[in-house]
Amino acid sequence: MRDLVEGLDYLHGMGICHRDIKPMNILVDRNNVCKYADFGSSEILKTPTEDIFSDSVGTYQFFSPEMCDENCHGYSGRAADIWALGIVLYALCFNCLPFDCENETDLFKAIFENEL
Repeated sequence: MRDLVEGLDYLHGMGICHRDIKPMNILVDRNNVCKYADFGSSEILKTPTEDIFSDSVGTYQFFSPEMCDENCHGYSGRAADIWALGIVLYALCFNCLPFDCENETDLFKAIFENEL
């Protein structure tokens, strides 16, 4: 997890939001160092401080609560990445996802309304 936190800090420091952090997008090299992969959803920020997004990309189970709020007009990409990394930690510790529902509507409601 330390490698992932440091890697995310580096990406954010370089003005990059990954936007699809999940276990499948984490690789472990031969030295047991974790690294992020699949930057297909990532965005390079226009300015280092402007990380507000209005579109939702990534894997639904790793969405942050503000991404699931139908009244939200923008959310922090950095904060959403940090939330997704927290969901990864939960999944690694408990071998399941904290929010996993039958359909998108129920999933978004659970993420938005429930506490971890």
